[in-house]
Amino acid sequence: MAKEVSTANATKEQIALGLALLNKKVVRDEKISKGLIKGDSYKPMSELSPEEQTARRAKEKVYTQRATARLAILKEKAAAAGISVTEAEIDARLKQA
Repeated sequence: MAKEVSTANATKEQIALGLALLNKKVVRDEKISKGLIKGDSYKPMSELSPEEQTARRAKEKVYTQRATARLAILKEKAAAAGISVTEAEIDARLKQA
């Protein structure tokens, strides 16, 4: 279980870090309320209105289509340039991960 957080057993550095994080959150919340930045990126789909869900799905679809097209173009250019990948390179990459 997580350790209870309190000011009684916190160091000055921990208190300063906590205040800095709280200040960052307050500033961000203020910017969101003023409309300077969008704040819905961290909300789960279940908390969005149906219109917001539709908009997010459309945005994700466009992003996915562009990413897929980008990879297809890269594959075509690599094949045209004679670039290929060996099984040894694949194995080495998988070992790194």
